[in-house]
Amino acid sequence: MSKCYLLFAEGFEECEGLVTLDILRRAGLEAYTVSIQDAHTVVGAHGVPITCDRTLPELLAAPPELVVLPGGMPGTLNEEASPVVQAAIDYCVANDRWIGAICAAPSILGHKGVLNGKTATCYTGFEKELTGAEIGSDGVIRDGKIITARGAGVVPKGGVVKEAEDVIATLEVRKEGQKYPAELIPARLSEIYLINEAYEWVVSTVKQELKKDFQGIEEDLEKLQQVINSGKIGSKKKEEWLAIGITVCIILTNEVEGMEWKTLIDGNREAPVLQYKDRIIDPLKLAWSKVKAGEPCDIIEEYKSVIINH
Repeated sequence: MSKCYLLFAEGFEECEGLVTLDILRRAGLEAYTVSIQDAHTVVGAHGVPITCDRTLPELLAAPPELVVLPGGMPGTLNEEASPVVQAAIDYCVANDRWIGAICAAPSILGHKGVLNGKTATCYTGFEKELTGAEIGSDGVIRDGKIITARGAGVVPKGGVVKEAEDVIATLEVRKEGQKYPAELIPARLSEIYLINEAYEWVVSTVKQELKKDFQGIEEDLEKLQQVINSGKIGSKKKEEWLAIGITVCIILTNEVEGMEWKTLIDGNREAPVLQYKDRIIDPLKLAWSKVKAGEPCDIIEEYKSVIINH
């Protein structure tokens, strides 16, 4: 799949980032928001906090087919000051990849000399920053594999969409029913939330059903099995069975050194899994897959199997 990255810096223009993301995903492209700082959360120019899909280390691990630079202030200045943003632009230029820049962000390309001999546009008043470019009159301009826009919503209603269709045609879109290679990235905030919620549900359920504490250690597996054997969890309660599997994985991380949470992206789902050396332990398969197949769920045996084979 072609990866499209929207690079978000503190003070970016929210509409230019999020509307572009929405359009790319509706077109079937694998588009991600990327924080150019260490934290996943980036605050936009109008005080809107956005939790990004990825951070810079994850961007470096998987090169892009398309990079989008939203404008806004001071977002544009923060983007330009980032060595990784600069490196991403250099990569796209050197490898004939797409670059999109909106509003004030084309100035970043102008300062790098990327627009030399090209036609481009930008937010009114920034034209002098587009070094070497011929300033066009259209709201959106494509020259080679560089797309610049004067701002958000500058294409008139009923305007020609062929340019956009041509760009999308050069990128690999997700096809219904087709399997894609699984990808592992560092656990994102959304998966961490899911892990925490699952564990809290198990702790609460054990307390309610057995009147016992649950501390996330190996000895607690027997309590978890008692809850399963009680019939408390219905055979169609996928989320609750997933919580069981996640909790078994939490116990593994507490008991076995080197277990690490990752986010699995395989085209069908984006979910938390454990990685241990070259092995992947999927919480979904520890409990829910057994129940779905009509098999008994013995999480103590599942746990032992992982321990024996680790």
